[in-house]
Amino acid sequence: MGQRVMQGTFVVRRDGLEPCLASDDLNTWPRDYRLGLAYGLWFDTVGALTLTPRSAEEALQVLGPVPDGADDLAEWVTRISELRAPGQLSDDYSASKAAKEAVRRRTAFRPAAEHQALAALAENIEPGPSF
Repeated sequence: MGQRVMQGTFVVRRDGLEPCLASDDLNTWPRDYRLGLAYGLWFDTVGALTLTPRSAEEALQVLGPVPDGADDLAEWVTRISELRAPGQLSDDYSASKAAKEAVRRRTAFRPAAEHQALAALAENIEPGPSF
């Protein structure tokens, strides 16, 4: 699902992502669906990185109700760090900075087991100085 969202499939975004973002219900949007969706927002079918400012925030929102996703998150952030050098996610400095701040804010209400991965993600997407 997430991979199709990242390819610009409108119907998938409307039917598979947006309602999930708006709901904390793990019965309607189960843990494994949410993990797969979040993964697909960050990586394509061959494991190449598709992370954008928007997908960084959306994936973390999707994972919000998942209480035990720390291992998956840590694995994904490690892969992100291996696939890209630290720096802004797009040519849009403001969007990259907002994504970094959104990641940092999530730390306040996520399980302690996720804090290290979230800090590493925020550091990786830290935009350079604005000129």
